[in-house]
Amino acid sequence: MPLADYAAVLYAGMTYPTAGSSAIRSFKYDYASNTLIVNFLKGQSYAYDGVPVDVVEAWIQSGSRGRFFVGNIRNVYAYHRL
Repeated sequence: MPLADYAAVLYAGMTYPTAGSSAIRSFKYDYASNTLIVNFLKGQSYAYDGVPVDVVEAWIQSGSRGRFFVGNIRNVYAYHRL
């Protein structure tokens, strides 16, 4: 999917699938609360609080979404299981 299409999905608050990831099924970003909701392939979903939009945009553009998630989101932001 071209970056412009990713941005449209992100800004619309829609759930975005992460094709090619071995662990992450999809994600959704809430601009009002800066909350990133990540849905994993094994069925769990987590909300990560206070994630800036520029981090989410960098994640979308990263070559490896799983590696970026682990290094820049997973243990950096407060989270809770949904």
